[in-house]
Amino acid sequence: SGRSVDLDRLTVCFGGGLDLTNLKIGAPGSPADPWLEAASLHLDVGVFQILRGRYDGTALDVDGLRLRVRRRADGTFELADLVKAQGTSAGSDPQTCSGPTNLQVHVRGAEIHLIDEPTQGDVVLKDVNGDGTWEEGRTITGTMNGMVNGGDFRFSGALNRIPGRPSFEGQLFADRVMLDDGMAFLRYLVPVMAGSSFRVKGDMTMEAYLRGDGETREMLRQTLVGNGRIM
Repeated sequence: SGRSVDLDRLTVCFGGGLDLTNLKIGAPGSPADPWLEAASLHLDVGVFQILRGRYDGTALDVDGLRLRVRRRADGTFELADLVKAQGTSAGSDPQTCSGPTNLQVHVRGAEIHLIDEPTQGDVVLKDVNGDGTWEEGRTITGTMNGMVNGGDFRFSGALNRIPGRPSFEGQLFADRVMLDDGMAFLRYLVPVMAGSSFRVKGDMTMEAYLRGDGETREMLRQTLVGNGRIM
């Protein structure tokens, strides 16, 4: 991943699997500024795979996860290089993509910090539980639920990392979420909030669905569809 990693303890389980304690992964160019922390992590991988040097995990269980998702002031994402489709080199199989063959991910008690620097948005999702699947680094699907600003939320989505034509689909539902200055990214969805400052107060219930494909802005403009409502 090209990231610095800090770890308190690594345990190889006799019956198969790896246990990691207090895992921290640094942000690009900032080893002391982790974008991911996990109190405990268990990766289900066979003993014979470990002995052969192949780590094709089948299940990943994470407790006490702290994850930061940041969009910088220039519009780029801090984690973009970890999810973008990888180009193929000469002589390589275009159908081959890196990553586990079929990894089931289970997350419990997570905290996800969403930062959008262009709008000065800053939101923390708490008590997040989720399940997902990572298939050969190509298809990523998942669902999660938790709390945000005193309200409940549910999310489900899928990302297909087809080289040259990635696609995504997502659905979000939120109920009784309190509005504050940290929710400024809503100006993308509600035109009346698109002013220079965010001063709307109260609580919000919303549901939204989006689908699109393409790796350029022009392709997304042509394919993006969706619907929803905000109250």
